[in-house]
Amino acid sequence: MFREHFRNLTQQITNLTDAVQSLQNQINNLGNIYVKKSKLWVTASPTIINIPVSQSNSSGGTITSRVEQTINLAAYDENENPVDIMDCNVTWRFESQGDSIFFVEYEGMKRYVTFYADEDDYWAGNADSKLILTLTNHNNQVSGDVEVILRRTAS
Repeated sequence: MFREHFRNLTQQITNLTDAVQSLQNQINNLGNIYVKKSKLWVTASPTIINIPVSQSNSSGGTITSRVEQTINLAAYDENENPVDIMDCNVTWRFESQGDSIFFVEYEGMKRYVTFYADEDDYWAGNADSKLILTLTNHNNQVSGDVEVILRRTAS
C-alpha cells in the first residue's frame, strides 16, 4: 500500500512539475504579446481661434474686441467608427494658468462648446496658448484630447 501511495505521489509531483514548466513557458512568451489600449480620437473645428490683442509690452496686452467662437467636436474610436459626442463627457483646461480670462461653455447633449474672450481683459505674456478639450465616452470610459490654439493677433 505504501508503494502505491508513493507511486501516486510521484506521479502527482511529475504532473505538477510539467504544469509549472508549461506555465513558465507561457510567461516567457508574454514578452511577445502587445496589448492595444483603447483611445478616443477627437477632432475640433476650428483648430485655431484668433484673439485680437493690443500688445502694450512684452508683459502682455489688452483684448481689443470680444470673441465668441463655437468649436464643433467629433470623435472616433480606435477602429475609426464615429462616436456620438452626446455619449461623452466634455472637460477642458487651458495650457497655462494665466489664461483664466477665457471662458468655455458646454451644454449637455450638444456636439460643441463655445469659447469666449472678453474685450478689455488683459492677456498676460506675449505667447499663444492652447485650449485642451478632453472627451470621455460614458459607455467605456475611453478618452481622448484635442488642442485648439489661441492665437494672438495684432490689432
